[in-house]
Amino acid sequence: MGIVRVNMRRYTAGAFQTPRQVPASGEPPGSHIAKAFYSCVLEQRQFWSDELEAEGMVEFDLPRDNGTDGVMLRNMAIHSVVRDMITRRNTYFPQYGVLPGNYGTGMANGFPDTFVGTATMALELGTGKYLTGVMNNWLQFYVRANGTTMYNHIGMQMHGRELTIYAQYYRYSGGDPAGLLLKYFDGIMGRVYMLLARRREAQKLPKDAQAYGMLTGDANEDLGASEITCGTTFPESIEAMGDCQTELPYISITAEAWRGFKELGPIFQQLGKNAGRQDVADAGNMMVAEVGSMLADYHTSLSRGRKLETYNGTTSVCYPPQVRVHVHVHACGCLM
Repeated sequence: MGIVRVNMRRYTAGAFQTPRQVPASGEPPGSHIAKAFYSCVLEQRQFWSDELEAEGMVEFDLPRDNGTDGVMLRNMAIHSVVRDMITRRNTYFPQYGVLPGNYGTGMANGFPDTFVGTATMALELGTGKYLTGVMNNWLQFYVRANGTTMYNHIGMQMHGRELTIYAQYYRYSGGDPAGLLLKYFDGIMGRVYMLLARRREAQKLPKDAQAYGMLTGDANEDLGASEITCGTTFPESIEAMGDCQTELPYISITAEAWRGFKELGPIFQQLGKNAGRQDVADAGNMMVAEVGSMLADYHTSLSRGRKLETYNGTTSVCYPPQVRVHVHVHACGCLM
């Protein structure tokens, strides 16, 4: 793309502009800046059209339905890919926020949503080459073999979601030709073992407990900071807050872990067999062996937490977002 030199002091942002003037510049039509602006817009459009075509991004149309603007939604989806690409540093390194806020620091870039959001978008829109680079970056620089992430805390349900994404990547890419699952096998298994350890702890509870077999953890990566604040800044409220414990058996954690095991287990079985890696095959066997009892415990727990809620005169069946572990810990809200 050619370099367009613009005297920024000539811009009149905030001043009144007529519809015939250049957007956000206040310059009259036909001026040097106006011509440069539109030529730059055209070059940008051509660049991204070529870039997304080279990526193999899917072509799709969405109809207008009951007032929903399908064209706008399609454009938003495409613009989301572009926005994701231009906000990463050196092509693949994530950037969670901007300074001066806390999320603009380098530590925040390991927030799992920077990977999960991009990966989900790339999988469904067909930008496979871009996803390969993003996934390689994530597994190389942010995922630790002990199950933790280069971030300040762990949102446990995202560990399960990652396993599903790795499985989808294997299928969508036609068998992981870049070899990422084998290359970063130890890091991926760190997630698996952490989830499995949480499940084994939950299996030590009495079998008639609502939380039996349900994995515990924080449902958001920032809850750990809330737990620390509660126990130090407000120690007098510990009893009322349930000992400031934020790691609870949220139903989303077990749901995501179950799907991750179910999706990735068979792939590791096949991948281990094809590559002559018994350790990989054994890992797949372990996950596959766990999914049946995990699902059964999940449904049992939901049934024990099932209740009726009446809102605006309508009574519905609902389930709490986390199950009860002790008498003094109560779930807030209800999922209908």
